[in-house]
Amino acid sequence: MARVTADVTHELRNVLAIVKETAGLIHDFITFDQPDSIDHDKVKSLVGRIEPQAERGAELASVLQLVAQCCERPGLSTNLNQAAAQVVLMCHRRARKKRQSVRVSPYNHKVHVVGDRLGVYMAIHAAIECGLELLPESAVLDICIGTPVDSAPVDFVGSLEESTVQIDPTRAVAWTTLSKAVADIGASLTVKKAECSLQIGFPVTSVG
Repeated sequence: MARVTADVTHELRNVLAIVKETAGLIHDFITFDQPDSIDHDKVKSLVGRIEPQAERGAELASVLQLVAQCCERPGLSTNLNQAAAQVVLMCHRRARKKRQSVRVSPYNHKVHVVGDRLGVYMAIHAAIECGLELLPESAVLDICIGTPVDSAPVDFVGSLEESTVQIDPTRAVAWTTLSKAVADIGASLTVKKAECSLQIGFPVTSVG
């Protein structure tokens, strides 16, 4: 859990550093330039840097709030689509170290799964860690939520230049963490070598 929150807080510090630097530049422009010589386009450009950072900061803060809620109310069911998107946000910093990216494939139905909410988040996070550890630089890790039957399948598929990459997640350092997290919430874990993917099957409560 400390590793998850550490990544998010580091990202928040980056957001605040960019906002602080930009605010300082705007202050310098306004303070030291003559009123009739201020480059208004430059100031607008600097102001434009703040808004996306503020939005990203709000997203990161909501992730931390959600983690806190998971700890306080562990028994609630979890929106799987939302969980996947928020865990991806947590993993951006880790992915950037190898110029990798993680993305969630669109799925039109909301899937709610059973089990400890924090456990669901930790299972998804550990699966992403396995993929990022073994995939090469510039690779993409796709998270694909399938149609629930007996369980809600979530596939983690690596690719490089649009070609799938064969990996053995059991060799990853995070494999032990993943196996435990999946077992703790009563989910299933499958390595699908033919499809070059790892799949977690979450117990389903509802699909909408």
